Amino acid sequence: MCRDKEWVQKSLVTGRVAGQERLTGDVYRIRIQGDFLEDFSREVKPGQFVNVYMKDRSTLLPRPVSICRIQSGQLELVYRVVGKGTREMAGYHRGDAIRLSSPLGNGFDLSCCQSGSALLVGGGVGIPPLLQLAGELNNRGIRSMAVLGFQREPFLIQEMEKICDKVLVATEDGSFGFAGNVVQLIEKEGQEKGLAADQVFSCGPKPMLKALADLCRERELPLQVSLEERMGCGYGACVGCAVDIKQDGKIQRKAVCKDGPVFLAEEVFWHAE
Repeated sequence: MCRDKEWVQKSLVTGRVAGQERLTGDVYRIRIQGDFLEDFSREVKPGQFVNVYMKDRSTLLPRPVSICRIQSGQLELVYRVVGKGTREMAGYHRGDAIRLSSPLGNGFDLSCCQSGSALLVGGGVGIPPLLQLAGELNNRGIRSMAVLGFQREPFLIQEMEKICDKVLVATEDGSFGFAGNVVQLIEKEGQEKGLAADQVFSCGPKPMLKALADLCRERELPLQVSLEERMGCGYGACVGCAVDIKQDGKIQRKAVCKDGPVFLAEEVFWHAE
């Protein structure tokens, strides 16, 4: 994959909250507007993220959040409330100031997508960045199918259905769509109707990505994965999100925030989960 040879810290910007809504019990979508979005729209790549800086000074580190999409002059971020920082974000209201970085990380490499079809596989809060990816593929005339997995309540389904040719949903508790996980659903769909794709893109929890990587390797399908690792600084300085990557015949430690979050699945050293 093509990655920047030299990494440079990006700028910080301040926007205003244009709106916020709860998508499920602990998942929220926040919309942000500001003059910086014109620059964002030109440089952002599907799969990148921004660092959101909290107002509470006791929260020293920013919160990395994947870019869901930029639409109608607004930046959309979808996040799950898991701690102090995201609880603060969930309390933001329309008009509140919010400080964030410009787009960070290496996103999905679309240079391989000149024609054909793509399969997008997402799990939980790994689904939001696939919405922007689906839009970009659509703009390039690439047909896409999405397979999305949730523990319980699904979200962003209607948005994906407006862009993708087909959207399949799996829930672990069977409350919506297929009862099971996304890999089981892909295998079932492939057996019953045939499943063809020239490229596969995925974001979600590591066990899901590992199972998908095994399946794609068996079927000789190229797969790009966006890894979800707990980030500290989000800029590559603390190396808290380091993972093992196979390059040049050696295992190397790479920072997900700087060298990723997107890697070729064949590069990732999948430790037993």
